[in-house]
Amino acid sequence: MEAALKDWRLPIGNCQFSIEACKSIDNWHRRINNIDMSIGFVIGRAGTGKTRHCLGRIQQLLRDDPVGPPVFWIVPRQATFSAERMLLAEHGPFCRCRILSFDRLGDEVLGATGGVATTAVSARGRQMILGFLLRKHQEKLSYFAPSARRVGLAREIDHTFTELERSGTDLASVVETLLTAMTANPGDADTETLLVKSRDLLAV
Repeated sequence: MEAALKDWRLPIGNCQFSIEACKSIDNWHRRINNIDMSIGFVIGRAGTGKTRHCLGRIQQLLRDDPVGPPVFWIVPRQATFSAERMLLAEHGPFCRCRILSFDRLGDEVLGATGGVATTAVSARGRQMILGFLLRKHQEKLSYFAPSARRVGLAREIDHTFTELERSGTDLASVVETLLTAMTANPGDADTETLLVKSRDLLAV
């Protein structure tokens, strides 16, 4: 099992940076110029012991310094419960390891940098705003005008905006791409429909 795992450490520039499922990051922003870190990749197929390897690293850190700075174990959201159970079985409820999902890690970073001073609009709030804008601009819309007051449309548009944001794309780029496609293939009904939809979303 251990032979199937690879643990790589790669130096970058004059210092070494760390990408690891578990490592202490307490006050890193204050000590980044003086700290010596390393990138650690644990690579292997499913069932080869990657999680057990990371847990073993954490347990060693906790045994060596039980009251040291926090150790952050970052796992997918669906794995947080099982990771907590594994840790509790070995060290009980009071230890310096914190298990975070990526969403929770983002909240921690925002909290440390002051980014949570402004309350984010919830998904329901965004949908209420979109519903209001659809009704307000209904007469200016082409494709969505007949269905601007339809229940569920704001939710679908909010999902579309979320997918665009996750992919790093904006509507202006989508419209530009569709215009290029229309020029290359004039008369394509599907492309024309997508273009009209995109322009409506821009108007909203």
